[in-house]
Amino acid sequence: RINRTLIEAAMSMLIDSHLPHSFWAEAISTAAYLRNRSPTRAVAGMTPYEAWTGRKPQVDGLREFGFQALCTYPKMKERS
Repeated sequence: RINRTLIEAAMSMLIDSHLPHSFWAEAISTAAYLRNRSPTRAVAGMTPYEAWTGRKPQVDGLREFGFQALCTYPKMKERS
């Protein structure tokens, strides 16, 4: 059942972000990551990540799947 849940979440993320199916592995990985950091009734009062590691998950760095990012490179110094 969890496999189907992860597959459905990954397909939803790929469709919503308009990314090609070549990003399938990243979508599945992201779905599992989010699932492990979401509350569940299986471990009352904590997340699966917290139950496994004993630490609260850090979620302040989460970004939208397929978020477009730009990369800048500093100017290279000329050799003299």
